[in-house]
Amino acid sequence: MVGRLPVGNDPPMTRAQYAAYVGAQYVGIIGIAAHHVGAVSTVEATAAFHTRPIDRGGRGWPTIGYCAFIDMDGTTYICNALETASYHVAGRNHELLGVVLNGNFMTVWPTDAQIAAFNRLHSRLEAKLGHALPVDGHKGWALPGHATTCPGALWTQWKGRLVGVV
Repeated sequence: MVGRLPVGNDPPMTRAQYAAYVGAQYVGIIGIAAHHVGAVSTVEATAAFHTRPIDRGGRGWPTIGYCAFIDMDGTTYICNALETASYHVAGRNHELLGVVLNGNFMTVWPTDAQIAAFNRLHSRLEAKLGHALPVDGHKGWALPGHATTCPGALWTQWKGRLVGVV
């Protein structure tokens, strides 16, 4: 695994700060949301897009929207601390960890290396947190009014290769 990637000019909110911001009590991490980039990219380019101001074509977020980024060759970049409620599933950021796989899975599956890396990361996260972390795609965790196709149209075909899928 590669170390934490510093991105953005503003420090990310902690889970406790996010909970205070939305007026909710911190409930802990309950699962992992699988995402796809939607294109073949790099962790640096993805972070730059997420942190670029909206008026300059970005998302305007304080940091990359994921806890981890898994590249095509299986290299895993830890992008945010577990305590960071990064933006990746609207209304659920305080309770889910976002893991993104590089690529666009509308017509292809993730590589074998990405699947293996995801499963290793999942096991490590469960060991670190001391409890099971069910996995679902972004669309599976999405709240009403926030429908998405992420992590791609083929999710139902390849999700069974991931450990912990609900």
